[in-house]
Amino acid sequence: MNDGYYYFHSVDNKSDADRSLGYVSLTFPKDKNVLYYQCSLNKDVIFTLAKNRFPIELYISPVTYVTNSSVFAGKFPVHSKARLFIDSAINFRCADFANENLYAIVTAGGRTILFSEIHRAATTPDTSVISPAHPDDSFGSFFDPFNTTNSAYKWYIHFAKSSGEPGEIFRRLNIHPEMFAKININGIKLMPDTFTKMTHYALRVAGHILRGEYTDPSSGREFTVIGIPGWNVVTKRKSAPSIRLFARWIAAVNKPSDVVASSYNGYWLYYFDKESGFPVKAVLKKN
Repeated sequence: MNDGYYYFHSVDNKSDADRSLGYVSLTFPKDKNVLYYQCSLNKDVIFTLAKNRFPIELYISPVTYVTNSSVFAGKFPVHSKARLFIDSAINFRCADFANENLYAIVTAGGRTILFSEIHRAATTPDTSVISPAHPDDSFGSFFDPFNTTNSAYKWYIHFAKSSGEPGEIFRRLNIHPEMFAKININGIKLMPDTFTKMTHYALRVAGHILRGEYTDPSSGREFTVIGIPGWNVVTKRKSAPSIRLFARWIAAVNKPSDVVASSYNGYWLYYFDKESGFPVKAVLKKN
């Protein structure tokens, strides 16, 4: 991580940083485990947040949304009177920086609205990963809970202890759950942190998640599928049913012997385009 100014990207326009949105300035003394930061947001951003009565939260995060690996920097009320400027510091260690992308993210109402890339992970090849000739073997173990007859699918299981937390899994599989924020179903915008929380909950309670690899036999298009163990029920919470409208439900036929089998009876399947990592809605083909 280098000292200096980092300008924000909008979640709705991720191609370029926009200096007019504001900036985060970072100073990281080499002899201290402290990160000093100053964050400034422009009046238009503040007015929008103040109008919706949302306080903002600042995080340093390995991805552009909040996970349990994110470092909370502070929570601040906003007012439409002036440009926001925050000057503070957080305890932080530099030992992990080389192996992670790092972002300064601004959230409001539980959603990321702005982010700035403040560190890019080192590009040294990971020699521990199995040869690209067998990419399906590099993460997770073979396991088919459905007795699948469709040869276009391959299924793998990721256990909590061996797979790490959701952020690590998402980065390694190159999928981008934050792009759920761009999806609108019947006027309901999906919340990307809901998917992350569901994944984290599944790892803690059911002890695993499912990964699928699917290749469309007609187009050759490839997808990564994340299977979240759970129950085929609809709760009264607004966020969970909305994001489940984007999933496909399949009951489990087989269960691993070393998980809490009573904690789920099937999987919510979420499909991600393998090339872009963006979520897509699965539509079953009619014969």
